Amino acid sequence: MDHNRIHKLEKIITKGKAHFILINGVVSWGLLTGTLFLISRYFLEGKQSLRSIILILLIFPLFGSIWGFVMWKYIKNKYSKYLKVQ
Repeated sequence: MDHNRIHKLEKIITKGKAHFILINGVVSWGLLTGTLFLISRYFLEGKQSLRSIILILLIFPLFGSIWGFVMWKYIKNKYSKYLKVQ
C-alpha cells in the first residue's frame, strides 16, 4: 500500500467513526443519493407528494448510515492489516 493511501486512511480514522458515518454515509451517500433519486423521479413521473419526499429523505440517509458503518469496518480492517505487515 502506498504512503499516500496510508496517510488518507490515518486521517479518516483520526476523525473518528461517528464523523465518518455522518459525513460519508448519511450526508454524502444518503442525502446526495436521495436528492438525485427525487430529481430523477420528478423528471420521469412529474410532481412528487410531500409524503414520498419525506420518506425518501429519511430512508436514503438511514441506508447511508448503514453504508457508512460497513465502510468504516472495511477501512479499519484494511488499516489494521497494513499495521500487521509493518
